[in-house]
Amino acid sequence: MTSEKAALRKQMRAQLGKIGAEARRAASASIALRLTSLPIWQTARIIGLFASRLDEPEISSLFSEVKIFAYPKIAGDTLRFVRVGQASELAPGAFDLLEPTGTGEASPDLILVPGLAFDQWGGRLGRGKGFYDRWLTEHPETIAAGVCFDLQIVDQVPTEPHDRQVQMIITDSRTIQGSTPFR
Repeated sequence: MTSEKAALRKQMRAQLGKIGAEARRAASASIALRLTSLPIWQTARIIGLFASRLDEPEISSLFSEVKIFAYPKIAGDTLRFVRVGQASELAPGAFDLLEPTGTGEASPDLILVPGLAFDQWGGRLGRGKGFYDRWLTEHPETIAAGVCFDLQIVDQVPTEPHDRQVQMIITDSRTIQGSTPFR
């Protein structure tokens, strides 16, 4: 199973590396528009965002004063979400990703989850460290929405028992309802 995941990670990184800056901006804007029109976005009180890598959809435009936002912070092998009031409260942290500088933990109603690949059932291939899988296991009440470019949707993501699905996936061209029902 690990070799299947490694091969898919390599394939996805190669495909993502081919996306130009302008195409990434346009696709990211489409994702943001699609996300903010969803009922779950409109009713969520606290939303967990993530600081995008260069090969991920840029979702910082979603940050506003209308919602309460929390960003992931890594401590050892644990992921936690910390409330952030403005973008200046983020600084480089683990894996050179922007992380909150504060300490006020938050429990998001909805978290946006990055990944290298997703499938139509909510299967997700992350980067291999398991941070989101562990967090989702500990917080089953939170709705998890995968956020990716349409090219990251594959027929089937290889999964193992510890892998957690997302309830929905938002791409630049569609919204996919995974197999895990909404609460």
